[in-house]
Amino acid sequence: MANPKKTLDTVALLQGVGDGMEDSFASTAHATEGLKEEMPQEKLPAQKIMSGDKLRETTKKRTMVLELNPGICRRWRYYDRFDEWFTYEHCKDLIDDMYEREQEIPGIVRKLVDDPEGKEYEVVFGGRRHFSADYITSKKGVYKPFKAILKDISDKEAARLMDLENRKRADISDFERCVSYRQQIGKAPGYVPIFNTLNELREAIQSGEDGESSNFNGKSFTKAALSQMTTAGELNEIEELISLFKGRRINIPWSYAYKLMKVWNSGDDSARNKILSRAKVLKDMANSKSPEFLLKELISATAATEVQSALPYKDDLKIGEKVAVKVRATNKDLSFKIPLKILDEHDDKSLLELMKKAMKTFSTQ
Repeated sequence: MANPKKTLDTVALLQGVGDGMEDSFASTAHATEGLKEEMPQEKLPAQKIMSGDKLRETTKKRTMVLELNPGICRRWRYYDRFDEWFTYEHCKDLIDDMYEREQEIPGIVRKLVDDPEGKEYEVVFGGRRHFSADYITSKKGVYKPFKAILKDISDKEAARLMDLENRKRADISDFERCVSYRQQIGKAPGYVPIFNTLNELREAIQSGEDGESSNFNGKSFTKAALSQMTTAGELNEIEELISLFKGRRINIPWSYAYKLMKVWNSGDDSARNKILSRAKVLKDMANSKSPEFLLKELISATAATEVQSALPYKDDLKIGEKVAVKVRATNKDLSFKIPLKILDEHDDKSLLELMKKAMKTFSTQ
């Protein structure tokens, strides 16, 4: 669809992109799609201050908001929302609002060069606004431009701004962040690292508004927490497992995903096989079960086996009618538990004899 001609109307003041963006707009500016640079600084009148023989003028930087054909834009490859978000059902309220009114808050885009898809701009954040504008234009037949600010920023800065913007919103899920962080450190297949270490990633996402530290689930972003999150994100890469959550990845509780991936990466091939076997059993009923239920089932597939194999020998040795020594053996150790009352009622010699008996029995198995 050809673009209608657009003219420059007004210029908006944008204070700190990605930092309290919702409250920073006084007005919007219209520009042609080909505009590549921000407006230069403009001196404000009636604010001249004499300092000796020199004249100083107060200046403010003005930021241009572009109106882009949504068809020439695509989301950044590292965009942290799942594809499930980009459907009419998930964006209905936003689509309806933008259809009736103008887009109020612009996104952030970067200029693309020689894009294999032929796109001209890359959406760093504002993906749902871009999708809604594209849906209205392509499905409803009413041209709706995507408003965005063009920024020349690095991948690291793009990742920081994207995370800061989306962390203000309650709808983006913890599991999406797990997957996104895993991609950003290059652990997901096909993704080159934006950050080389977890510490680099932590420093980037730790910088919140006014220099305050950001947090995750009410806790500070520690290196250990980020490590667990990137481990949990691996679930998204295992097709046999993630297919159970088709269309519902947003609702995956990340803590259970972490527990499952911890078992998956334990080095025990039998555990992996049991998880995959349970996944096949759950496949037909997956849509009717919650993501939490499915994850618990996958985790329990190995738990029952572990309990069974972890106790090749156990016994409760008695003195009279009372259990004096509880013996438990795993593949790693042999342990004894003695009730405190037994210690008061019997001497050490009789208890030691029972433990020797248990060790002899265990060694002959």
